[in-house]
Amino acid sequence: MKENGDLLFYQDLARDGTPKWHKNSGDQIGRGWRFRALVGGGNGIVYALRKNGDLLFYQDKARNGTPKWHKNSSE
Repeated sequence: MKENGDLLFYQDLARDGTPKWHKNSGDQIGRGWRFRALVGGGNGIVYALRKNGDLLFYQDKARNGTPKWHKNSSE
């Protein structure tokens, strides 16, 4: 999440501490993301914490650098 609210896609393909990123890592998949914190939950799930304490659910269904959000993802 950038300071301007852009959400960027990154996927660690190695998952062992060595640098091996998905070719579309760094692509923008969202706008307006202004949260206190983001936490990955695995399988494309992102939990976003608002400044007021609300916890929101999002899931990136594509997981390839193109925006395709689960129907129950927060708006």
